[in-house]
Formats: sequence, C-alpha cells, structure tokens
Amino acid sequence: MMDVYAKLGISKHHTLAFNPQGNGLVERLNKTLVDSLSHLVSVKQEDWCQHVPLALIAYRSAYHRSIQETPAFLVYGRDLVMPYDLIFSEPVRSYSDSPSYAHQVVNRLQ
Repeated sequence: MMDVYAKLGISKHHTLAFNPQGNGLVERLNKTLVDSLSHLVSVKQEDWCQHVPLALIAYRSAYHRSIQETPAFLVYGRDLVMPYDLIFSEPVRSYSDSPSYAHQVVNRLQ
C-alpha cells in the first residue's frame, strides 16, 4: 500500500484518539453533517439516523469551492444521478466500453 501512496503523492498521518484537533478535516465534515441533520430531525431528535443518507447525498452532491468540484465527481468521475435528473433531464449516457470510460476518467483526473 505504501507504493500506491508514494505514486499518488499521498502522505499518511496518524492522529490520537479523542483528540479532535488532530484531524481538522474530518471534524469539519462532522460539523457539516451535524448542521445538516439539525435541520432535518424532529423536535424530539429521535429520528436522526433515518436522515443520515439524505444529509450525506446532499454533502456529496454539493459543489465545494475548496476542491472546485463535488466530492461525488471526484470519486466516481461523473455527477450523481439524482431523482429529479431522471424526471427532468436527458437520459444518462451509458458506457458499454468500460476500458474506454476508465481511460476518459483517468484523463479528466490528470
């Protein structure tokens, strides 16, 4: 795995347990999700776990200025297909030639 990290220029850092200051990026994501959930849950706050998938899809499909893209696009190489896309948009292109699609994704990411 270290070879993969080296080729991709990834540096791996360990953080201490129960030390949120050690991993600010994850803590920021947690804060964003908690804020999203606070708008979705009922007054009793007993149903928050039912809303986690909705909060996550909202986060993953939202444009982020820091990376100038959506997280979903960076992971999957295309935007997520949302329910409203199925109703109001053109059909999503399908890629029957997987190696061709993989090559296009690699070129875009470079």
